[in-house]
Amino acid sequence: MEDLHFKLKRPIVYGGQEFKELTIKRPKVKDFNKFKALHNDDYFFSNLIVQAEFFIKECGSLPEAALLEMDHAADYTALLEKMTNFLANDQWENGAT
Repeated sequence: MEDLHFKLKRPIVYGGQEFKELTIKRPKVKDFNKFKALHNDDYFFSNLIVQAEFFIKECGSLPEAALLEMDHAADYTALLEKMTNFLANDQWENGAT
């Protein structure tokens, strides 16, 4: 049961700190329940990009304000792709990073 580690191509500078990596903990039932409470619609629940964005914010090691400073082309699109693949294939069990 590994966490997801994502190395940033372009570090984030936020609050006087430089972040070079983002860690996303394995979602728990309480995280999925919070998602369901916020997105009580089949479209949102079945949309992997919406889920990925939520879990990056909810289970990620960076504050949401720091995530907003992430480079979109270099890092955010790659992170979304990695998260949607993990959610779709439940690769958390494989410990992939």
